[in-house]
Amino acid sequence: MAAVLVLLVPRAALASINYTIEVKAHPSVFKAHTEVDVPVYLVENRAPDVDVSSFAKYPFGLREVYFDIGSVQSRFVSFTPDAAFDGHGKNNPSAEGLEVYKNTIINIGNRSRIYLMIYSTRGAPATVDASGITGRTERVLGTLRIAVGAHADVGNGQKIVLDYTVGDDPSSIDPGFGWWRKVPDSSGNGWATTGGTGITWPRQTRVFWDGTIENEGNAPGDGSAGPNGGADGSGGTGVGGTGTGAGSADGGSDPGAGPQAPGISAVGYSGKLSKAKKKSKQPFTVLTKKPAKGTPAVKVAVTGKTSLRASLAKVGAKNKLTRLKGEKVFEVTSLETYLKLTGSWNNKTLPKGKYRLTLRSPSGVAYPVEFTVK
Repeated sequence: MAAVLVLLVPRAALASINYTIEVKAHPSVFKAHTEVDVPVYLVENRAPDVDVSSFAKYPFGLREVYFDIGSVQSRFVSFTPDAAFDGHGKNNPSAEGLEVYKNTIINIGNRSRIYLMIYSTRGAPATVDASGITGRTERVLGTLRIAVGAHADVGNGQKIVLDYTVGDDPSSIDPGFGWWRKVPDSSGNGWATTGGTGITWPRQTRVFWDGTIENEGNAPGDGSAGPNGGADGSGGTGVGGTGTGAGSADGGSDPGAGPQAPGISAVGYSGKLSKAKKKSKQPFTVLTKKPAKGTPAVKVAVTGKTSLRASLAKVGAKNKLTRLKGEKVFEVTSLETYLKLTGSWNNKTLPKGKYRLTLRSPSGVAYPVEFTVK
């Protein structure tokens, strides 16, 4: 049975219309220790007495959407905005002095967070209300790649296969969005913006699954029955404890908290990598001491002696990833290790371009880092 438990800690009473950020995919998609691409939606939830969507009031659609998502159960790998959100430059086209595009992933300890601000220069309307649920309108924002962590057994044959919180970082800007609207000007065809509209936060979602596929068509938000037997469009809802951030129903403890097996705590890259003149069987050399300044190397911080698995993908247009054959498994004995890159992979020299190296711990948690071959 597909099921979702949503924990809400609202800052104010819900209005007739509220907005949420939701990852939408059938629970069977979230297989432990795999990377999956799933759509992310801005969802408008309307009370029974509200029969007109805001998208109808603002047919030119969304101007910008900004929010952060955090998880301690899984890792975020990348986010690709929907094509309508084309404002990827450094300057805001509307000259409002705001940052127009942000796409940042920060991994600290066992917590992964992604910070997003996407912008549409011509508007991102909801062309069709495809949710199939009365009082619910959705707009796809883009595709989120997630490195799914270990599943948590909660009894009765069910497991938590994904756990994430929108508005996870209280120090970040409050999640929200803005609309484009048309106003008369000298040509009768002017553009203006509305003020910001808030998105419900912090909002924790736990996706449950019992391993059966009988509800293959159901996904979070599709009205599938949840732990409380509801079919209200959220897969069943429940209010948890008083915890902050990624709080849980037990009164605020983080999912996955407690003793952890040794794993990665952080990665980073520095130096410039030139195209190799000769191929090498080894993609990198493992060093326990920091190499000379300027040496192309990936810094890996771990919480204890462990083995790591490395894979590599070529980053193409629109951040499309093409995974290269082969993996490298190696032992890490130092809390701070450096991978001195050779410019080769699978006994072949790497062509010039951008690459993403992904390191996985035995628990399946993945940390990506990007580098460029000049």
